[in-house]
Amino acid sequence: MSNGLALFDFDGTITVKDSTTDFIKYSCGCCKSIAGYILLSPVMLAFMLRLLSSHDTKQIYFAFFFKNWDYEKFQKIADEYCERIIPTLVRQNALERIRWHKERNDRVVVVSGACVNWLQKWCEEHEVDVLATELEVSEGRLTGRLSTRNCYGREKAKRIRAQYDLNQYDSIHSYGDSRGDMAMLELADERYYKYF
Repeated sequence: MSNGLALFDFDGTITVKDSTTDFIKYSCGCCKSIAGYILLSPVMLAFMLRLLSSHDTKQIYFAFFFKNWDYEKFQKIADEYCERIIPTLVRQNALERIRWHKERNDRVVVVSGACVNWLQKWCEEHEVDVLATELEVSEGRLTGRLSTRNCYGREKAKRIRAQYDLNQYDSIHSYGDSRGDMAMLELADERYYKYF
């Protein structure tokens, strides 16, 4: 029996597209999401030029789209999105690879910059752990801020090390598709970049 750890990015690795932008469209509608992306395009440009961190970028986006939303309403929509949409985005070969790791008795962890709100139920269904970005809630409403650092780049590796003793695993496999996954890939014995 294996005693391995398998780390999977979610957006673009397990799925065919970014779930955060797709969730914004799902929850806010096409018109508001398109208008928001146009208004926030300077923010995205600043991020692409590395003038703005991924954490600050995501916080600006979530403040624009979700600040003051009732948290229960938000979570209900996130659950609907998880149930109805995420299965249509998942790559079959990525799901098969997750199953392969589970059959080996590896511990499988989804490590994602997406919000835990729409990942948790999918991860529970597939019996895998999840480390993801979390949103701040105050008096039952979203504040528009993140309650954790955005789970991206070096934050991924930091969160993994905080949660798991990497020395206890015989092998570590890591799967990613972007520069935000590089620090996580560096933790692994076997690294898979754009594998699926």
